[in-house]
Amino acid sequence: MRRILEEVLVMCKPVSLVTMVLTLLVLLAGMCGCSQEDWDVVTSYSNDLNGQSHVHALAMELPDPLNGLHPVIVFIHGGWYATGDYRSFYSECHEAAQRGFIAISIDYHLTPYQGNTTGKVWPEQLDDAKMAVKWLRSDHAIYYKGTLYRLSQIIQTNAIGVAGESAGAHIALMMGLTNSTMDNRYYHYSPMSDVQAVCSMAGTTHFLSAYYESQGEGDPVSFIEALLEPDPVLAALVDFDDPCTFEYNCYSNTKTGACMQEIVPQGSTHPFGLLAYASPYYQFCPDPYNQCESPIYNDVPIMMMIGTDDQTVPYASQHESFFNKLDGPKEEVVYCKDQPLCVCGHSFTFHITDRNERMFRFFDDRLKNP
Repeated sequence: MRRILEEVLVMCKPVSLVTMVLTLLVLLAGMCGCSQEDWDVVTSYSNDLNGQSHVHALAMELPDPLNGLHPVIVFIHGGWYATGDYRSFYSECHEAAQRGFIAISIDYHLTPYQGNTTGKVWPEQLDDAKMAVKWLRSDHAIYYKGTLYRLSQIIQTNAIGVAGESAGAHIALMMGLTNSTMDNRYYHYSPMSDVQAVCSMAGTTHFLSAYYESQGEGDPVSFIEALLEPDPVLAALVDFDDPCTFEYNCYSNTKTGACMQEIVPQGSTHPFGLLAYASPYYQFCPDPYNQCESPIYNDVPIMMMIGTDDQTVPYASQHESFFNKLDGPKEEVVYCKDQPLCVCGHSFTFHITDRNERMFRFFDDRLKNP
């Protein structure tokens, strides 16, 4: 309830009113003993990259009774890779546990944005999430209600789903598209980090398009730069004076006519640099220097949710084009597609209950009878 009110108030402004009401909410929460910190288990997982160990928080909500093997949903928070933590999905984790899932919410590296000296650039966020799934398939132990449980005794390892919102949704999509079974030409991960279903809630699919088209609050361009730097292609884009038009997967400067391919350094891992390397839209592109309209044969079921009023992740360029490109099991939920007078922006503010119900039905279908 508090998150809904926060989102509504941010839309309504002024800031002084927002601050006053949020302060009141915090006081009321303290008086009634309400808290989102009542997790069943809070532990950590580590990602050992480049000889360094990075530790992240991992929180769990567990079914009661906890006997036998249970399907899992891993939740990944949003925040444009600049803010947020595992606590964002407490309500969803609690409901998931009531529905018979083991629910996990994780932290991951944020970007080196606005002085964040511990921030990391892509793809470390994807590596982090992959390592969290690998941790679930390990023989680690947790304590719950005074009892020691080995993860191998409670987790159904062939039924692990992942759900995310905004930045977390982008990670979730990339997790599904980088399964070991997908033979991705750019990423190669262990089967231990594979997932069996993906739910994307307003996830970016095309960073090249998002760089120019996003009209959301804040400064999405700066977040993208922080996530993908250092990238010579991105550095060249910053110097473009005029908006670019997207035609045949090639951004052209409307003033000079310069095309993206003309500024890509020789020997680049990908012709559009990290902007495409990190984009779900460009995975499995056989000839990315030309039109990359080949379908993506996803063997992982993917559900995509978005609102047509979303100005941060625009519906037409970020959802529709990618969803149509998927050629495997897929579902979509589009809010307000035929309702012009409706609030269906990036936060799902007035649709959270319905969004969650549809998400859980999807995971019921895809994970409980794999």
